[in-house]
Amino acid sequence: MRRYEKDVSPKQTEHVVLAFEMVMAVILFFYFFFLLLLLLFLGFSFAMISRPNIDMKRQTRCMKRLNARVGFVGKRIND
Repeated sequence: MRRYEKDVSPKQTEHVVLAFEMVMAVILFFYFFFLLLLLLFLGFSFAMISRPNIDMKRQTRCMKRLNARVGFVGKRIND
């Protein structure tokens, strides 16, 4: 028994191609959108991690002031 395929009209093929392109466009849009969100999240989290702690800043400022009063500013232990 011989099998033959139906002839597909060019208009039908065009519709199939358009539907495929639209599906791919939506998938790519969401892919890049979530990639952008991920990069933003990682950037902000890295910025928050690498930000110097305010208490540490205040502590070093107080230590510098204290050292300036006592006189240990640029001196090492071996000197």
